Amino acid sequence: MIGDMYAGEQLLVKDEAEYYYNSDEFTTEPDRAATLYPTMDGKAVVETRNDILYCNTDEGECTGTAEYKALGGDPQLVENRIAELFGDKASVVEYNQQFADIQFNESFVDKVSEAVSANKVERKTLKQKFNDDGSNSQGRTLMEYLRNSGSIEVINPPVPEDASKESWAKYDEEKRAVQEKLSEPLENSILFQGDLTLNNAEDSSSSGTSEAEDTEGTEENTGEAADTQITIKQLVYKQGAKDFREEIIADSDLYKSNWFIVNGDLTINSDDTTPIQVKGNILVTGSLTIKGNVEMDATIFTLGNSGQSTEISDAKIKGMDGKELLLFSRESILITRVNSFDEIHEEYKPTAENNLYQLDAFFYTEKSAELYGVGSIFWIRGGFFAKEELILHAVRGNTEPSSNESSLLFMPDESPLKSRMILQSKGGLLDNQGAALPRVDSITVKVGSRKLCAKGEDSCE
Repeated sequence: MIGDMYAGEQLLVKDEAEYYYNSDEFTTEPDRAATLYPTMDGKAVVETRNDILYCNTDEGECTGTAEYKALGGDPQLVENRIAELFGDKASVVEYNQQFADIQFNESFVDKVSEAVSANKVERKTLKQKFNDDGSNSQGRTLMEYLRNSGSIEVINPPVPEDASKESWAKYDEEKRAVQEKLSEPLENSILFQGDLTLNNAEDSSSSGTSEAEDTEGTEENTGEAADTQITIKQLVYKQGAKDFREEIIADSDLYKSNWFIVNGDLTINSDDTTPIQVKGNILVTGSLTIKGNVEMDATIFTLGNSGQSTEISDAKIKGMDGKELLLFSRESILITRVNSFDEIHEEYKPTAENNLYQLDAFFYTEKSAELYGVGSIFWIRGGFFAKEELILHAVRGNTEPSSNESSLLFMPDESPLKSRMILQSKGGLLDNQGAALPRVDSITVKVGSRKLCAKGEDSCE
């Protein structure tokens, strides 16, 4: 880990990787292999040192928090233990202030309000419509209200009326019109009614006409059973439209910005070596899945489906034009199966613009997050925040399946820069996505040292 790590409650550290492999259960001894403690180049920030607990598997198995040990009381022993757990570039800082709390639901309503240029009365109505569905609202009442309000462009995916050739011909024409519209750079807010898939494979936008012709008049082809999923190859806003945000009325704290709203699930799945491009501000009422090769300059808020994680798997997420992905999820986040069992041939370069397994992203979840860097390799340059638990499973060096594929074999590497999971914090992320930032309940202002400059100088030492 390169950068600072903050733990609101306890920070648990273990020298053993846990993983799933061909099983629904965590692997246990003797298949689970001892690895290494993590390495930090930065500060571990906790309320007190007593919140840091560790497990040394040479001294016994730790199956629960109660079996983890405290650092101890002797100051020198504590410092030695910190160096053992985190490396000699790490330090521990005690800090007892609360994190700024992101108001997720309020932020979602804020962005919807900005998408339709709502005034104060209209924003109050939008908030009430969202809250009508309860604290875990997926915005169904709100979306229905928006759809009928006339305040935003609405795209309704076409559906064949019946199994006739004429119905399917009409459906194909309407479907192509939607795909062509969304294939061009966008300029204004849009409400898309239904699930949406981004896939850049050559046949991903094919229609269902031929199937209808082959099965016309049969019971199997009823229109309802047909695949009417809308698939597009990119979702890109013009740069000026993506970054646009201005007050509707001066000093009113009411703004207009451009948002693409998916009233359903959003799946980004690249089956091609050419990356899918995603550039814009996106709201998703359902779940979000990202797979494959993607280039992103985007902020995404996803309400998620209850109990279903936002999933990042088999993904390569690269930034666009020096920017990156900011992902805010109300449900848990799971990152897994990324570059599975690839060999690490070179060290991660913290100052390089691009590394082979780099994910350019900041992730936030209102719940828990679990990241697996055991068989996978991913190096996150950005940041990660979990409001509840953040669980990291990682090893250094190469990993491969055993001959009988019952477990994994580890080939440890002493270099921290050959870890299969690296998290490096990156400054400027929020500046890059300024038009789409969430609402917080407080901010902290840090004042640096004061300097005296000669009149007319832009900067001074």
